[in-house]
Amino acid sequence: MSRATAASTDGMIANLYEAIFDPSVLIDFLQELAVRTESRGVHLMVVDTRTETILIHSAGGVVGSSPEELAQIIREYNQTYGAIDYRRAHAAALPVGQWFQCHDVFTPQRIKRERFFREFIQKWDYRYFTGVRMGEGGGLATYLGLNRRAEQGPHDEQDMRL
Repeated sequence: MSRATAASTDGMIANLYEAIFDPSVLIDFLQELAVRTESRGVHLMVVDTRTETILIHSAGGVVGSSPEELAQIIREYNQTYGAIDYRRAHAAALPVGQWFQCHDVFTPQRIKRERFFREFIQKWDYRYFTGVRMGEGGGLATYLGLNRRAEQGPHDEQDMRL
């Protein structure tokens, strides 16, 4: 990692910690992460594990993801598709800090038959998903997900290290 890259990564991490006190900074972190990983969308979600209620769901994106589009994606997910997101159940079962990629876990046949994929993922031009359960405690779980278009291919080890 170059000195400039390390400095910008330190800035990203500082934004993430600052977001605890100023949630508006969270978008800066998610935007920077989306740009650095060439993701169509990056989503951070905090879930109440007792009720499976989404308490915080924020997103940042790159090409083709306007703030209005991201807000609509979040609304649709929170109101309809979050309850049938098979990726979330998989991430919840992983140890904290372990990444997974949908194409490594779920067969193409399963993905194609899932309502979540057909009605939500394809609609928003997402194809490759990489996710991690970032932390859990006090009845809360935090998840981070990176999404790419089909033509971009899956995320690589460098994206996950970042």
